[in-house]
This record gives sequence, structure tokens and C-alpha cells, in this order.
Amino acid sequence: MYPKSQVARYSAARKVLGALTRGRGRFVDAGVRAEGPEAADELRSLNSWLADVDELRGAVRRRAHEPRPGTLGPVLDALAVALGPAGAVTAFATTLIAWLRTRRATCGSW
Repeated sequence: MYPKSQVARYSAARKVLGALTRGRGRFVDAGVRAEGPEAADELRSLNSWLADVDELRGAVRRRAHEPRPGTLGPVLDALAVALGPAGAVTAFATTLIAWLRTRRATCGSW
């Protein structure tokens, strides 16, 4: 049995992906955010997975917020993915789910 937090994440992912597929024929922007002390590292990891998918090449953008006083630079806090017709949506969904499964194996809280 999966922890409640894991079930909630998959449930949320299914709802988002369902909404994306209902917009067939139109371009849709999907956003992925992470929270916690390792958020930027997790987003970089997901970004590298998405960069390897031909259907998503050039569609993924990093979003960062301004650095806090005393820090060295901007902090990555989200990824934005421009999704076109069904092929890109399917590629994004497949990659996101595969990436989430690897996180469960490496992160105790997932």
C-alpha cells in the first residue's frame, strides 16, 4: 500500500493529465512545481528527463524566482512545459510518471 502523500500526488497528476488531454488540438502550458529543501535539485532532475524526450525538445522552460538577499543566484522553483497535440501530452505524462516512480524509490517521503 502506498503512503497517503504518494496517493495524493498520483491522484493530482491524473487530474492534471486528464485536463490536458481534454484540450486536444490546442497548445496548453503545464507547470510543475516542487517544494522542500531539495526542490531545485528535483526539478533539475525532472528537467533532464524531459530534455531527453524528442516530442518535448524545446518545450520545457525553467522558471526561477529572484534570489533572496545573501544568496548567490536565482532559485529554480518550477518547470513550464508547452504541450501541443496529443503526442506531446502523452510523452509528458509517460515521462512524469516514470520520473515520479524513481523518486519513490529514492525519497522516503514519496
